[in-house]
Amino acid sequence: MYKICILSSICFFLNLSAKAQNILPPTLKKKVNYYKSDTTIEVVVLFKGNYYCLKSNNQVFVINGADNKIDSSYKDNSKKIRLESLYLINDTLIGLNKKSTFYLNERNKQWTLLKKGLFIPPIYEDDSYIVTSTCSGEWGGSVYFRSRKTNKLYECAAQCAVNVIKTENGYNITASIAHGMGFTNIFEIKNPLDLKPYNRDYLKAKKIIYVGDDESKSLTGTHPLVDSAWIIALTSFKYHSTIYYLTGNHRTASLDSIQNNKLVRIEDLTKLDVQCLYPVNRNCSGHQIYTFKNDQNTGFISIKNNLLTIYSFDWKHK
Repeated sequence: MYKICILSSICFFLNLSAKAQNILPPTLKKKVNYYKSDTTIEVVVLFKGNYYCLKSNNQVFVINGADNKIDSSYKDNSKKIRLESLYLINDTLIGLNKKSTFYLNERNKQWTLLKKGLFIPPIYEDDSYIVTSTCSGEWGGSVYFRSRKTNKLYECAAQCAVNVIKTENGYNITASIAHGMGFTNIFEIKNPLDLKPYNRDYLKAKKIIYVGDDESKSLTGTHPLVDSAWIIALTSFKYHSTIYYLTGNHRTASLDSIQNNKLVRIEDLTKLDVQCLYPVNRNCSGHQIYTFKNDQNTGFISIKNNLLTIYSFDWKHK
C-alpha cells in the first residue's frame, strides 16, 4: 500500500511537471530599439536583411537589419506614387496604392509599375493550397483555401484571420477583432477539403448587399481550439513544435499558449501598448512581423525562432 501511494505521488508530480513544461516560454530573447517618427507606421516588410517601413504619409524608410539604424541615405518615390501597403513575394518587394501594383527596382530605388489594378498576395501558401482571407470587421470575416490540384475554392468563417501556421495536424488559424471588448478565435483545419465549397449564389437574389453579407458563415470542417473575449491575439509563431501567441491590451503585451482551450499568459513582454484595431502581419523569410499603431505607440515586432525584437517609435497622436 505504501509503495502504491509513493508511485501515485510520483505520477502526480510528474504530471504536474509535464503540464508546467507545456507552458514554459521558449527561452525568449527580447530586444527593444527606440526611434522617433512624425507619423504612424502602417506596415513593415523584411527584404534582403533590411526592414522597409511604410509610414501613414505614404513614405518608405529603411532600417538596416545589421545595426538597427535608420538608413538616412535611402530615397525613393514612394510618397510621390502614394503607396499604401507593402508585401514580399518570393524575392520581390511589392507596393500597392489605390489603383496599381508596383515593384521596387533595387538598382535605382524606384517603385516601378508592375500592373494596373491590385494584386493582394495570399496570407499563406504551400504546395497544396493558396490561402486568402477577407475581413468586414465586426460584420464578419472569411478564410479561403484554393486547391492547387483542382483549383476549387473552400471557405470558412474567421473574424478576422491574422495568421496561418501549418502543423502536423493541419492548419492553425488565428483570428481576432478589437471591436468592443475584443475577441480571439483560434481553430484548426485538419483537411481543407472538408470545408464548405465556396458558393455565393444566395447573393444573386438580393437587391441590397450589406457589409458582411458575402462573408462565410460556415464552421464545417473547423475544429475550435480557443474562443475568448477580453483578449486579442495579434500574431502567432511556431517555435519547435509549439505555437505561441502574442496577445495585447491597452496596458501590456504578453506571450501566451493554449491550455485547456484557453489562452494562458506565460510571460509578460512589454508595457508598451502594441494593440492595433486591425493587426497587420507579414511573414518574411521566416520572420513573423507584426506592425502596430494606436494613439500612443507605433512600430513593429519582429519574431524569428525565439528572438523577439520590438521596434518602438516615439509618436503621439495630435
